[in-house]
Amino acid sequence: MASTNNHPATLIEVETLARQWQNGLHINHTCHSRMTAKLEHRARYISIATITLSTIVGTAIFASLAQSPAQWAKILTGTLSIATAILAAFNASLGYSQLAERHREAAVKYGALRRKFEEVVATVPATDLPTLLATVRSEWDHIDAIVPSIPQLIYDRISRRIVATHTIKHTVSE
Repeated sequence: MASTNNHPATLIEVETLARQWQNGLHINHTCHSRMTAKLEHRARYISIATITLSTIVGTAIFASLAQSPAQWAKILTGTLSIATAILAAFNASLGYSQLAERHREAAVKYGALRRKFEEVVATVPATDLPTLLATVRSEWDHIDAIVPSIPQLIYDRISRRIVATHTIKHTVSE
C-alpha cells in the first residue's frame, strides 16, 4: 500500500483508510438492508392489490350468474379483470420478491464482512492493518461482483448519514 507520492503509507494514512472502509462497509450493509425492506413493501403492495382486484372480479362474476348484470357492471368487471392481469404480470416481471431476497443476501454478506473487519481492526496492532486491508479488499471485491446495485439516491442518503455519525477508533501504537 503506497500513498500518491510513491512513499510507503504511514500508519495514520492506513488508519484513515481503515475508517473509510469501515464506513463503506456500513453504508453497503445498510443500503442493502434498506432495499430489502423497500422491495418487500412493493411486492406486498402489488400482491395485495392483485388479490383484492381478483376477489372483486370473482365476486362480480358469481353475482352475474344469478342475474343478467347491467352494461356498466360488465364493463367494470372486464376493466377490473384486465387490471388484475396487468398487476399480476407486473408482479411476475418486476420480481420484487426475488430482488428483495438478493438484497437480503447482500446485506448479510456485507454485515458479516463489516463485523469481521471491525473485530480485527479493534484487536490487531496498527502495523498489521495493511495486510488486513488487502484481505478485506479481496472479499469486498467478490461481494461487489455478485450483489444487485443500489439506486444512487438511496446510497447518497445513507452515506451522508453514516459518514456524519460513524467512525472507528484505532490509534497508532506509540
